[in-house]
Amino acid sequence: ENYQEKYISNMMTYNPDLAITSFDIPNSQMDNRVFLGAKAYYLKKLTSYGLPVPPGFVLTTEVFRHRDTVLDHPFMSLELENFVYREIGRIEETCGLKFGSKKNPLFLSVRSGTAISLPGAMNTVLNVGINDEIAENMEKDKKNAWMIWDSYRRFIQSWGMINGIERSVFDKIINDFKLIYNIEKKADFPAKQMKELVCEYKKVLREKNIIIHQDPYIQLRQALNIVLDSWDTERAQAYREHLQIAEEWGTAIIIQKMVMGNKSSSSGSGVVFTHNP
Repeated sequence: ENYQEKYISNMMTYNPDLAITSFDIPNSQMDNRVFLGAKAYYLKKLTSYGLPVPPGFVLTTEVFRHRDTVLDHPFMSLELENFVYREIGRIEETCGLKFGSKKNPLFLSVRSGTAISLPGAMNTVLNVGINDEIAENMEKDKKNAWMIWDSYRRFIQSWGMINGIERSVFDKIINDFKLIYNIEKKADFPAKQMKELVCEYKKVLREKNIIIHQDPYIQLRQALNIVLDSWDTERAQAYREHLQIAEEWGTAIIIQKMVMGNKSSSSGSGVVFTHNP
């Protein structure tokens, strides 16, 4: 009596057993590009071959297809939340880090996973779990100081851009700082100046009334919604129309331990292609 027929139908067809899967646990029902998207499908394959893939898990397209009901219904959304926290716990055990910890924090990437790639069309949030307290505490260890402020800067910029701030706004701040301090490359900024950049980036967000929550778990919940919602952005719709991708396919969400390619001058991250893909 309380719910519309469509809502009830959505509740009854949702299968929570198909909602989430870890990289390291094979599942014959879910391990395909329809449920996982191409990116996660191949990450699971690489993991199964014993390659050193950072630990993670996937919210499958089962969640996307039923998201209006799952995220709205108090018990269904709580169940999904508990699934996510369980998987984060598994990542913490694997890598010895703790999500939300001041001393030994785990940072997460939250990315889309579509059956057919939509490069540049979907939103991604990196360094989820970082906040003021964590950054200030990790700065005390000098070997981490530059990395933590650079990571925070990147996180704030991505959050701002997702909320409509042009990249050029942040580029101007960086370029102005390079002129002020006579520095050629971003990597040459000392940690102290990288921290000043974070303050300037924050000011930009405040002026636009864009709020970043300090609670890592609220950040994560918002990041999941950001990825789901990006399926309906103009750029994603245009891409789907061009490639004739069905709207109901939707996107999975990949939650994975961050690779800190900015940890030192001998660290890095990037994309590798074969000579002949």
